[in-house]
Amino acid sequence: MNILIAPDKFKGSLSAAEAIQAIVLGLRSSGQRCQVRSQPLADGGEGSIDLFQSNATDWIALKVSDPLFRPVQARYLTDGGTAYIEMARASGLRFIRMDNGESCMETSSYGTGQLIEDALDRGYRDIVLYVGGSATTDLGIGMATALGYRFYNLLGHEVLPIGRNMNAIAHIDRSNVMKELFEACITVACDVDNGLYGLDGAAYQYAAQKGASHEQIEQLDKGLRHLSDVIERDLSREINDVPGAGSAGGMGGGALAFLNATLSSGIDLVMDHVRMNEQIQWADIVITGEGQVDRQSLSGKVLAGVKRYCDLYEKRMIVVCGINGLSDEEQGEMEVYDLLSKAANRDEAIHAAAALLTKLISEIRF
Repeated sequence: MNILIAPDKFKGSLSAAEAIQAIVLGLRSSGQRCQVRSQPLADGGEGSIDLFQSNATDWIALKVSDPLFRPVQARYLTDGGTAYIEMARASGLRFIRMDNGESCMETSSYGTGQLIEDALDRGYRDIVLYVGGSATTDLGIGMATALGYRFYNLLGHEVLPIGRNMNAIAHIDRSNVMKELFEACITVACDVDNGLYGLDGAAYQYAAQKGASHEQIEQLDKGLRHLSDVIERDLSREINDVPGAGSAGGMGGGALAFLNATLSSGIDLVMDHVRMNEQIQWADIVITGEGQVDRQSLSGKVLAGVKRYCDLYEKRMIVVCGINGLSDEEQGEMEVYDLLSKAANRDEAIHAAAALLTKLISEIRF
């Protein structure tokens, strides 16, 4: 029997590599006679470009601004003529403290723009931008500012590019945008397919995870709507209804407007890169998983990508997770096992995830 282990990270508990190690220990303790291969996965968010490292790749490090404009060291990966940039390394959620009142009302994607600017300065014209895990809901205006765009209010004063100020923008000036940007081919790897605004948009779906209150979510959504109209008028780009425009606090839509980028599924790009198609054909059983499985997991996440290939090749798929948030209808025929069912409480499920995952795997009948 051939078993392929291909999980995402268990956010807040285990990296994908640590999850694989725990699963392997579970298979060994169960006495399973099998051939095992492993492939850590990511959906376009944090950790995606780590999967691309090889002898041919190089890291470039530089000092940029974090989401609150504090200096931070960040790096991106290069391979030949392509630069791979992960938004979370400069503008990620890990940089803000929600328990200290910090939220996406005040954050900016400026540091991500600095990474893009550096890559363009170094001559890279093929750029892949992975946008999951952001701390921002600014429609990419911070990123755009780093590249030369300027945003003004009705009084002609320049606006600080943060989420709170989207609704104040009355005019976009692109006269000083770096010329190298217009020579570039930029692909944005999105981890969700939401539109820009509305109940399924960037603010209502994700801003609460970035510290925003209900009132602030309403304000951010209005800002996204307003700025989308300004973009349509000043840049002649309609971005709201494009799937993925709402990813990373509107960075998907901002990339369309300010970078002339192409949006793509992050998990599809990752799976193509690691030849997941071939690996799943080899397997009899595929074990995948992530920290929390829910409705979003079925659209644009690792689970959705793995399931597509397992269904195509009629492979048995086992899903392990910290918490199973799927309804019976959403789960359907999928085999889903969660750590919370093995733990005394949620805190134990998080902090003892490796041991619980090993135990859970050892009890599954293969």
